[in-house]
Amino acid sequence: MQSRTGAASLAALFVCSFGVAAQEKKLSCDGSWGGRQESACEMRESTMPATGRLEVDAAPNGGIRVAGWDRNEILVRAQVRANAETKAEAEQLLKEVRVVTAGGK
Repeated sequence: MQSRTGAASLAALFVCSFGVAAQEKKLSCDGSWGGRQESACEMRESTMPATGRLEVDAAPNGGIRVAGWDRNEILVRAQVRANAETKAEAEQLLKEVRVVTAGGK
């Protein structure tokens, strides 16, 4: 078995938003990804109070989109994807990805 670092590529797409308009494309795990390797995907969501300041570190494999809305909270929606030689390895990689949110700082 190859090492996880060499055999798997891991990407997490982080989407932090103050709202998601109905006409925007919905973030989901639909569709294929990873080419010939097995892949796994899951959506993670959490809310936190709006503090007027937003800091994001989506490195090395993340991305962000921010949209405004009329609520006093922030919705953090993360699409976490991993691919590896086997489905079990890809699912294990998902378990190792952490999405951390903290408000009020």
